[in-house]
This record gives sequence, C-alpha cells and structure tokens, in this order.
Amino acid sequence: MDSGVKERFVKCEDVTGKKRAEDVAAMALGLLEEHRCKDKLVAQCYDGAAVMASGLNGVQAKVKEKIPQALFIHCYALGVSPTNRLVD
Repeated sequence: MDSGVKERFVKCEDVTGKKRAEDVAAMALGLLEEHRCKDKLVAQCYDGAAVMASGLNGVQAKVKEKIPQALFIHCYALGVSPTNRLVD
C-alpha cells in the first residue's frame, strides 16, 4: 500500500472575472469539496500577490479559516520560470 504524498493537477480555472480573494478562495474550496479532498489539504502555495498571499484577507487566509492545517508556502518558482521572463 502506497501512503506517500501525492500532488495532482486537477483543474485550470479562469478567474479574470472574479479576482477578489473571497471569490478565488470559494472556487478553490468548492473544488476541494467536489473532489472530497478538503480534509487532506496540508499546504497551499501561491505567488506573492496580495490577493493570494495576504495573511489577513488573501486567498490563503480565507482557505486557512476553513482548513486551519493548510499551511501557506510562498512560491518562488514563478519568478524563475522561462515563461515568466520579459521578451524584448
């Protein structure tokens, strides 16, 4: 029996119409409930945008209200991705 940690890509969702932390968090929490894995979440990783990372009102804070064990980890990988570099 394999009891190791697993990471899976589940869905890509367009949030351009609903950019508020409440909306994004509700979408993420709904996805977790839909796949019945809300109780398995132990960490969340976002970039440093205030709407995502703010410990007061950001997505990570909204998720943590519902899932206290979901630690927040700042994602530094976004800054080094070749697709995120400016092209002249």
